[in-house]
Formats: sequence, structure tokens, C-alpha cells
Amino acid sequence: MAENKEIMELIEKDHNPYIGVLGNESLDREPYSQELEFFKSKPEIGGMVTEDQKIILNPHSTLSSKEKELVKQNELARLIMMKKGVPEFDVTPEQQKYFSTINQGQPYGSPEHIRGTILGRIVSGDDSAQNITPQQIQYANKLKTAIQHYLLQFVK
Repeated sequence: MAENKEIMELIEKDHNPYIGVLGNESLDREPYSQELEFFKSKPEIGGMVTEDQKIILNPHSTLSSKEKELVKQNELARLIMMKKGVPEFDVTPEQQKYFSTINQGQPYGSPEHIRGTILGRIVSGDDSAQNITPQQIQYANKLKTAIQHYLLQFVK
């Protein structure tokens, strides 16, 4: 039975380049003092990937435990894409319009940053990803699977 599980994992990894990217150590850490100051001034930000490639959640956020878990999944998706690159795909006209002014009337960021944000939001079930395409869903599902593989290591 264990051999079958190992074979299935090899097949899945062969079809999903994201599996294993996050490794087998915890990527969570507590925010440092400067990060805490930032979070205190921006309670609407649930969490982020740090420069040392860790995931931190905002202790000043009013999000529920479930919502914080979704933020963590979004940030894990971003971390995978930082390590493997953001996939190329077309952004819909609705997405282009939404992300062109989301940042206080300014563009959200580079096309790569927008694509990464769209996929992270799809992974976490955030409907602000706008009019998602089948190709975007396909990439997001691979990211979700890789995140689930990673998180299962820590379930006792």
C-alpha cells in the first residue's frame, strides 16, 4: 500500500511542477517589530510573504481563523510563484480594468505581479480575482494541490 502511495505521488509531481517547492519545514514565523508597525497601520492586510521567504499573518487583523487560513494559502501560492515563476496567461479585460485602478487609482503593479495576485486570489477563493478563465483555474488548482501537500506534513 505504501508503494502505491509513493508511485501516485511521483506521478502527481511529474504533472505538477509546484509539488515539493515549499519543502518540508514550516514557513510560518512571527512578525518582526517593523512588520508589526506596518501591520498596525494597515489592519486590512491579512498577511504577506517576507523578504526571508516566510509567511507572516497580521495580528492586528480582524479576520476570523478561517479567513486567516485562506490568507496563508494565498501567501503560500505567492511563495511558490516567487520560487518557480509566475505562469504566463491572458488577463481578461475585466481583470485588466480592475487592476488598473485598484491601488488608490493607480495600476496595481507589473503584469507578472497582477497574474500572481489573480492566481493567489483564486487559490484562496477570493472573488476579487474577477472574471477568471479556465486556464487560470488550471494553474490555481496545481498551486492548491501543492499547498495541500505542503500543509499535510504538519497535520498530526
